[in-house]
Amino acid sequence: MSNLLRLLLVLCVAFVAAPAIAHPGHDHKIMGTIAAINGDAVTVKTIKGEERSFEITAKTTILRGKQAGARADLVVGLRVIVNVVDGPEPLKAKSVQYAAPAAKRTGA
Repeated sequence: MSNLLRLLLVLCVAFVAAPAIAHPGHDHKIMGTIAAINGDAVTVKTIKGEERSFEITAKTTILRGKQAGARADLVVGLRVIVNVVDGPEPLKAKSVQYAAPAAKRTGA
């Protein structure tokens, strides 16, 4: 009888946890290089070689490192990390982050 109770407990936990695992509306990260920009539509070639598209909206935060960045800095070839909200296409970017250029070294 205890094995039956254990099985029922496992099944109950699985059914309760399943909706929490597969819930829509959470953020996803897209990491890669900007492949194309067409107005507010941006396509990124990911580090896995896939192309993912998203839109920049008035609510999108653009960051250069940890500081505020500019929309004009987003150009083809720039490496970015984009947080998008899961939902209907086109995906909407919550934030676009790119690296600040490395400090120039002076040789001695």
